[in-house]
Amino acid sequence: MTKAAMDKGQSKSARLPREKMAGRSLTHYSVHAIAFFSGGVVLLLEILGTRIIAPYMGTSFSVWVSIIGTILGALSLGYYLGGILADRNQKLLPIILLAGACACALVHFEKPLIQDFGSLGLEWGSLLTAILLFAPPSAVLGMVSPYLIKIAADDPERIGRTSGTIYAASTIGSIAGTFLGGFFLIPHFPVSSILWGMVAVLLALSAWAAGAIRPYWAVTAGVLLTAVAIQAFTSSGEWSSYVGVSHVFEENSRYYSIRVNEIDGAERLLLLDGGINSGRDLQSDKILFPYVELSAKLIESLKPSPESVLIIGGGGYTVPEIIKQYAPQSDVTVVEIDPDVTKVARRFFLKTPDIGITNLNEDGRVFLNRNRRQFDLVYTDAYANTGAIPPHLATREAFAAMGRALKPDGVVIFNVGSARSGDLGLVYQALYRTLRDVFPTIATFSTSPDDPSDAQNLIVIATNAKSLPEDALRAFEPSRCREAPAAGLLLTDDYSPTEYLAQGIIRRIYPKERRYR
Repeated sequence: MTKAAMDKGQSKSARLPREKMAGRSLTHYSVHAIAFFSGGVVLLLEILGTRIIAPYMGTSFSVWVSIIGTILGALSLGYYLGGILADRNQKLLPIILLAGACACALVHFEKPLIQDFGSLGLEWGSLLTAILLFAPPSAVLGMVSPYLIKIAADDPERIGRTSGTIYAASTIGSIAGTFLGGFFLIPHFPVSSILWGMVAVLLALSAWAAGAIRPYWAVTAGVLLTAVAIQAFTSSGEWSSYVGVSHVFEENSRYYSIRVNEIDGAERLLLLDGGINSGRDLQSDKILFPYVELSAKLIESLKPSPESVLIIGGGGYTVPEIIKQYAPQSDVTVVEIDPDVTKVARRFFLKTPDIGITNLNEDGRVFLNRNRRQFDLVYTDAYANTGAIPPHLATREAFAAMGRALKPDGVVIFNVGSARSGDLGLVYQALYRTLRDVFPTIATFSTSPDDPSDAQNLIVIATNAKSLPEDALRAFEPSRCREAPAAGLLLTDDYSPTEYLAQGIIRRIYPKERRYR
């Protein structure tokens, strides 16, 4: 061998630390597989985070911001620390994956603390909850990529390609975790089972890496993997810290965290993403919520014998059932986006599950866009989460589609959670301005007519006709709000920040609803 060849070989060997040579059995494919699966766990944790917090704090803008910001910040910290540790000791990868599994497992045991953080308010409560639950596993998993790059980069001249393929594998894993979680895991498995499945994946990765670097570490990971499997099949996750509140049903659908609670055995509530959607008095036929009672009376007075009714947002199906009770001959169509909500309503809330309605499980705006029928009445009570109307159902274009769905003397009725004035009145002011841009005639009725600045339910009636039948509305004069609201935003498909406008309402409602979650 020539001196030049010997120098070249020594130079190449000098690039490889001794610890690196000891871990050569972690192959190229193993490195990219670990990147793929660990990346999938990170994004699945982010998606699952909203379902973990939702039953107690909802899925408002504040909750999403807290979860996303926390996980991104923790990942950044993990990248930084992982890079430092990878330069010092390349044999710690199994320990890092094992620590990630333990951090994910802690999320399950820390869930009862969410109730305590809820007392700090929506913003601070959701932020501190996200930091406590999701920052540790995200930071630890952020360390994985720098370690994998250090292990795989045996040629400095190819480090760009090596790091690129590892980050690509991690990102593809994140994409896979997103679709797998959103389309399959969350609709079909309890949150606790998915969480333990993530722990099992990380333990398996730890054992895989340990077998390549230090085989006897694989025994520890294997023992823990067995313990996790036992825990996943035996944990129930049902608990409540409030006296008198019992959980009778809970599941995650593709759209909501669905929970049915009973209060002192007298009231049954439907909670979607932690917000109270519907309720039923178990001891009488009393309507629990004043806005439902007001809506029902207005509907019966305006349309005592409707031939056709469209309801957007089924929830507990209280209003459809009321209409079928006083007008059994009417053709009632309910558009409820979530088929699991429909099933829960039939099981827990309808007095007569087979009430003879046409049920369509699709998005209300999608239905309106393709609808060619006309109805005597359109009633909308669709909420994305506590206090926020879905943006695409509150725009000028959406209202125009509702107007086209009305017969010449038809009416559309909206349930709006808002004040009428002040900082809490932004939702109503924007909706009124937008409705006025579409409908010539509008009337508003309130559950708290004497307090315009307080959060309340507003029943807004609009029609394409030049006037409403005032004789039918005379009995509701005490609850009628004749003053026009202050100028609000014109909501369009291009700009409809309904959740931002509802933040004040969400903050006001949140403490009152916490005791029912």
